[in-house]
Amino acid sequence: MLIYNPITMSEVLKMEVFRDAKLVAGEEGLNKEVSWIHPLEIWDDPKKWIDGGELIFCCALGVNDEETLISFFRQVLQKGVAGFCLQLHAHLKNTPSRMIELANHYHCPLIIFEQSVRFIDISRSLLNTLIMNVNPDYLREKQVLEENHWMTDWFYGRISNDSVRQRLKMDSAELTKFSYFSVLMSYHKE
Repeated sequence: MLIYNPITMSEVLKMEVFRDAKLVAGEEGLNKEVSWIHPLEIWDDPKKWIDGGELIFCCALGVNDEETLISFFRQVLQKGVAGFCLQLHAHLKNTPSRMIELANHYHCPLIIFEQSVRFIDISRSLLNTLIMNVNPDYLREKQVLEENHWMTDWFYGRISNDSVRQRLKMDSAELTKFSYFSVLMSYHKE
């Protein structure tokens, strides 16, 4: 699992790409951490497409009845999303009052875009922020493990003696790139 320094919904709303967004409900959930961002327009059983903690983007295109949207919204709230962004459009001019009630009940920030926005621009910005927050210690540890993987293979007998000899014949400059090194020696007592 990726270890990162998460961002909260409050921090998300301060980003430049959210300058035209309106928080209409769920203010008590602004401390929720965003694990991922996800566009979701699957009206039938949307819970199976998310894990919880996501910031959901939805346009509700093709939904002409409010009940379908409310049912969809209730299901993603029950899954524990961090927040929900809704793009208003010609068929959905206002935020349904039941969505506002549900968002407040579940303490889930409900963010409305009244003007057309490109969710791809918002997604890129948020992904860059999430990636920039990846813990540097995790990345360093991953690099060390990858560099030294051959020694583990050697220890468990998964690489040939010839491969080991080739690795051990590296000049000292090559050996310094490894974080640790071990030597196995065998000797006979006389």
